[in-house]
Amino acid sequence: MNAYRTVESWIRQWSTPENAQPLDPAGSTGACVTLRLNGRVIGRVVAMEGDGECVWRAARAALAEADANAPVENDALRSDRMRDIARRVTIDLQIAGTLTPLLGDTTGAAVASLDPGRHGVAARVAGAIAAVFPGTQLSMNWLPQQGMEAAIAELRLPPVRLSELRERHGLVIYSFEACHLAQITPEAAPIFLHRGGAIIPRSDVSEQGLRRFADRLAAHLLTHAWPRTEDKPLSMGLTGDYAPLLDRYDPLVASPLDQGIACFALSRYAGCPGAHAETAGAAADLARRIVRELVIVEDGEADPLADAPSAAAFVIAHSALRRLPARADNPSSEPATDAFAASALQRVRTDISGKAGSGRVLTPAEKALCVYALACAARHNTDEKSPLAAEAERALRALLRETSFGDVASLMPWAGWAELDLSGDGEIPSELMLRQFRDETWRHQLSDADTGVRGADFAGGIVFTRTEAGLPSLPTWSSLRPVAFLATMLGDHRLTDNDEMLAEASRLQLAFRFAMQLSIDRSAMHMFRDAERSIGGVRPALWEQRAALGPTSLALLATCELLEASSRHAGR
Repeated sequence: MNAYRTVESWIRQWSTPENAQPLDPAGSTGACVTLRLNGRVIGRVVAMEGDGECVWRAARAALAEADANAPVENDALRSDRMRDIARRVTIDLQIAGTLTPLLGDTTGAAVASLDPGRHGVAARVAGAIAAVFPGTQLSMNWLPQQGMEAAIAELRLPPVRLSELRERHGLVIYSFEACHLAQITPEAAPIFLHRGGAIIPRSDVSEQGLRRFADRLAAHLLTHAWPRTEDKPLSMGLTGDYAPLLDRYDPLVASPLDQGIACFALSRYAGCPGAHAETAGAAADLARRIVRELVIVEDGEADPLADAPSAAAFVIAHSALRRLPARADNPSSEPATDAFAASALQRVRTDISGKAGSGRVLTPAEKALCVYALACAARHNTDEKSPLAAEAERALRALLRETSFGDVASLMPWAGWAELDLSGDGEIPSELMLRQFRDETWRHQLSDADTGVRGADFAGGIVFTRTEAGLPSLPTWSSLRPVAFLATMLGDHRLTDNDEMLAEASRLQLAFRFAMQLSIDRSAMHMFRDAERSIGGVRPALWEQRAALGPTSLALLATCELLEASSRHAGR
């Protein structure tokens, strides 16, 4: 912190001492100073001499870069404007620890054991050394292998195999951990960062904490509403994933599948106990708008009827809207959307029966989504002679028979929700399997002991797979798939009795701690440009800086399920 304070004083004065300053903490091997203006990097320099003067050297060079890159004209008013820039710049300091040599004949093999966003990488040839710090990798959306390739390229080495670089050029490669401090705003005190953010404490997963989390997730989905103006009244529904590092949406228009699931999540939130009233109203309005606009296929937009999963998402969204209270000015059901839902349902029925003849084989996860769409349609069908419920039942039983127990997680939450919808208040045919699935899922949950302090941000994640080295893979947003249904199980007395409640709630608390960790919060804003568009969005992984529509929607669905389960338990 002393080194940071000194660097900050230099930046605010827009001047660094000409004489070397031995600021480096004991045991450090290098430093990286990044200066940002309105979220954009205007100066970033790495110093890896390991002589105790790296912080000073990196700060001095980064300030020179920033001075050259600052958006200020070189005129008589430059000095005054630079003083303003000096007040508005945010400072990011990373200090490297011990360099650990890496083995391996390829960059992929060399970095296989490294933790994305926690390990920096360095390359040395003779007296020259280049490094890419972990915070820099995160801000570039790089994995350690890409960081290593960038470090090697900085040494101007040829693009050949790592083994050849070792033999011909004497290349040595390293990993290192770094202490990372950064400001969120120019006036704010710096915070210590872990993998580019703050570790979410388990205590945040309280009932009030979950309500606030649901509000943030829903508020983020609202920012994806396609902007409509009088001169451009396009019916595009939602924008795609938001890339906060680039401040743009990619894809520009969300897929029909993502839009349908987002609509389902917004509808679910609008009826969730304790939802923020204003946000819930806006969520319901946007959900209705999404369904209406999906019916209108604009140029450059995909047709929801083009494939069964997209059609299934529309059926699910349409069904969810019918649960919302009707409004004269914004009805949940309209002739056009009803007719489109019927067409979407027919597409689902045809494809899941194998009669499509298109040659495309649905994945188990896609089949599960289609089965849930059938179950949703059957729930709202008033025709006693309709075969929908029987079709959904047959499709679900076939899906469960052909799926190995180890792959059941890939069917969730859709297959689980379909089972409960079709069972109504009666006996659940797959109760034993669902209980066994829950037990198996918790056996693959990462505990605090599993992750240790260095991997504390992964605690609560679910990992079913292992790396080639036999180590557990790192958890991602896929953890939300089983957790969403496990939250539903908590509120169903047939699947969770009172004696099981405490243990199940504790495991879910840890799982939702990880879900919150995936969601972008204020601590990540040291490297992003637009807080309003970023905060609340769920990243596919802790090291991937993308607010993804699908994971955000699933997180919202899961959170609403847990809140409703808690409400049901309180009423028992």
